[in-house]
Amino acid sequence: MPNSVELREVELIPVQLTRMEGVLNLVLERTTNLTSRMDRVEGRTSSLEAVAQRLDLEATARDKTAIALALAVKEAKEAIEATGRAEAGKAEKADRERTDKEALGWSPITKLFAVLAAVLIVVNLYQALNPV
Repeated sequence: MPNSVELREVELIPVQLTRMEGVLNLVLERTTNLTSRMDRVEGRTSSLEAVAQRLDLEATARDKTAIALALAVKEAKEAIEATGRAEAGKAEKADRERTDKEALGWSPITKLFAVLAAVLIVVNLYQALNPV
């Protein structure tokens, strides 16, 4: 028996080595596949980082544009309000001038009465100076 045990142990070592070689080859293959997958993931991650950076730059530019636009709208609104106040002041001044002119000026009815009064005065003076 001792011979058969030794023989069996001698045979077991090459078998175990073969199995270990097979397992190591499988581990090597899986590691190689994993390495290639990691390379692809790294490439995708790099492209995603580039996209994220571009989006960040675009967002910053958009924010700057929005701020500039808001300031321009604010300035335009203030300018429109200032113009409106100026126009309202001009309109009020024109209304005052027209009211003053109407108060100081003669209306058509006032002119008619003035002409009639002048005619009556002239007629009365003529009659008074030229008795009939």
